[in-house]
Amino acid sequence: MVIEVVERTPVAAVPVGEQFTLIDAEGVAYRTVVRPPDGLPVARLAAPGPQDINTRSALTVLSALTAELREQLVSISVPAPAQVQLVLRRDRRVIWGDDSQSETKAQVATALLERRGDTIDVSAPKVVTIR
Repeated sequence: MVIEVVERTPVAAVPVGEQFTLIDAEGVAYRTVVRPPDGLPVARLAAPGPQDINTRSALTVLSALTAELREQLVSISVPAPAQVQLVLRRDRRVIWGDDSQSETKAQVATALLERRGDTIDVSAPKVVTIR
């Protein structure tokens, strides 16, 4: 018999009441903490888990982020698969839309970080708006 132990690495912290549940890259919730670890984004998900479509969308987007976006990321919210939104530092928002073309959306959003505006909409990455 061989037993393999694989340590889970958190990719996001999901608020649950006054605590946070850590989820890994597969969406598995595995630990509850009082506050999220430094540098870990908060994921606003109604029912986190590997089978939840909103969790899978969040994980797809998180895995596509550039280092610059990840550094500024405060939270990701996914109330529905086509309503992904990022909150960045300085109260800036990125409207992501669905998780399709996430690598392209990440590159476009990163290129626009230096522009003025509180909201960057990359939901249609070929027709971007900044407000």
